[in-house]
Amino acid sequence: MMFAAALAFAAPMAVPLQQPPAASDISDASIAAVAMPEAQLRAFLARTLFTTQSVPQSFYALGMQKGCAALRPAFESAVSQTLPQWRANIVAAYRSAVPAPVLRSAIGQTAEQRQTTLAPYLGAIGTSMQSASEPLLRAAAERVTAAMTTAAAGIDMATIDGATRMAELRQAQADGSLTCGVVTTGQH
Repeated sequence: MMFAAALAFAAPMAVPLQQPPAASDISDASIAAVAMPEAQLRAFLARTLFTTQSVPQSFYALGMQKGCAALRPAFESAVSQTLPQWRANIVAAYRSAVPAPVLRSAIGQTAEQRQTTLAPYLGAIGTSMQSASEPLLRAAAERVTAAMTTAAAGIDMATIDGATRMAELRQAQADGSLTCGVVTTGQH
């Protein structure tokens, strides 16, 4: 009997096979630190706005100083209103597209390492984000565009020196001030 008991203590215990922990044990804040939802939203919103006709026309009418004065508060308001749902959507996209062990690994990596680690999953993340967040982006852009159009509505276009205004806008594009500082470069 003592021999059997000794064997029982000496034998390795059978450990039931376990599934790796799900991504649910990874905090939303950790995923957001990797996904950078605010930087992404700002970049997408700026790109959307400056590829419309309305916002560039508003800048032409207003000039850079008044244009930025109209753009900044409208842009910040749109980001503030949109970011909570955008963040939730991007966290959900990462949770559904990236296996938990890969996501855990990416959280501890540098930005450059993360790009390599997450590259195979970016298509799925992008598809999920587009379907969930395109309406949010469109609504945010509409709010900013409406504010810009309203600000430019009172400008008499006949009073604008077109050549001077175009030179001002080209200079702003060249020096990076065209986005009025609402998007910063170097965020990744």
